[in-house]
Amino acid sequence: MNYIRMRKGVFVIFLVMLAVQVSAYDFKVGDVCYNVTSEMEPFMVEVTYEDYPSVRNYEGVSIVDIPEQVTYNDTVYNVTSIGISAFYNCGSLTSIKIPESVTTLGDSVFYQCTSLQTVNLPGRIMMIPPHTFYHCTSLRSVSVPNSVVIIGESAFLDCMALEDLRLGESVGEIAENAFRKCRSLKEVLLPNSVVSIGKTAFYGCTELSSIHLSAKVEKLGNKLFEGCVNLSEIVVDKNNQTYDSRDGCNAVVLTSENSLIIGCKNTKVPHSVVTIAKNAFSGCSGLESIYIPDGVSSVEEYAFSLCTSLKEVRIGKDVVKIGDKAFSGCSALTSVTCAAVALPQMGYFVFWYVPVADATLYVPAELLEAYKDAEQWKNFGAILPIEQTKIEQGVWERKGARKMWCNGQMLIVSGDKMYNIMGVEL
Repeated sequence: MNYIRMRKGVFVIFLVMLAVQVSAYDFKVGDVCYNVTSEMEPFMVEVTYEDYPSVRNYEGVSIVDIPEQVTYNDTVYNVTSIGISAFYNCGSLTSIKIPESVTTLGDSVFYQCTSLQTVNLPGRIMMIPPHTFYHCTSLRSVSVPNSVVIIGESAFLDCMALEDLRLGESVGEIAENAFRKCRSLKEVLLPNSVVSIGKTAFYGCTELSSIHLSAKVEKLGNKLFEGCVNLSEIVVDKNNQTYDSRDGCNAVVLTSENSLIIGCKNTKVPHSVVTIAKNAFSGCSGLESIYIPDGVSSVEEYAFSLCTSLKEVRIGKDVVKIGDKAFSGCSALTSVTCAAVALPQMGYFVFWYVPVADATLYVPAELLEAYKDAEQWKNFGAILPIEQTKIEQGVWERKGARKMWCNGQMLIVSGDKMYNIMGVEL
């Protein structure tokens, strides 16, 4: 009896699965499958998947030209949308033409279409939904129409070949991970309409070299440009009320808090900044040296984590706090100068995975013994006093000045003179 019941249960499940497969679409014309969304005039359909999203979805189909209208059983339907996951994992798809009649795209429409190279987006859609082009690794060019106001989460995540991106003039929100790991993207022209950019939106865009933020931008997510190793220019519009890039610093400063929240390899920390924010330079592997000037009181957690090319750090006299793992993973670090008038409060594992045993720490002479006894600081291979001569900051800016390394120490050569890392002539 139990066996019969079990077999009946299995049979019911089989029928349900069969029903799901059979009802995957209402009809098919040519290579394209459709579901009816309106059985009353005007009759409407959406493009849907051929097989429940799987490796067999539109298998072998390479070029798709979706019509504005399609006829089935003597009824003419308007094609107004492309449904969720319609071309999911269609590895053979190389090109698709979408008619202007389409006003809505569902989530993950072209998810993992790894051969897709070109696509035209109709001029009436208002959103590029989450995961629309996720892992479309062959997609090279996209023009976002002026009708689009939102680019959804992970919409272009892992589009590694994308190098030509044109954003329409109405985009207001770029969600998190939207262009993450678009490694061929060299330039992004953000329209003046952009108000919000989500966290890690451009994470890992290794070819991106410059970014300009308009006056309307009022919300920026964390780790926005982490891993953008070639980013060398960051400019905020002078009329922006929330952020600024004062003094040509090539960074983003949260104006109300005088906190530097995003830096790049060419950043010069302004003297008016009081905080280097969490993750401000995280993953900035192109950064080789940094001067944290007097006036900065706090370096927050992970501020310089994974800056793998960072060799030299100079910290001003006003720093009182260095957060957890602030310099973790800075594997090239050989020289740290900390001019703080008192030992800074240290977070956990500030120099985690940093070869401090092979690095030199320079500190005020009167605090030399204190640093030698202090946790984390005492692990430096050499701890030496800072020269008593007044620091000549100007030497770092002199025209023609250049850096050189000698026995693990940075020296500055300007004309026929040589200076140590504190600007003292040798």
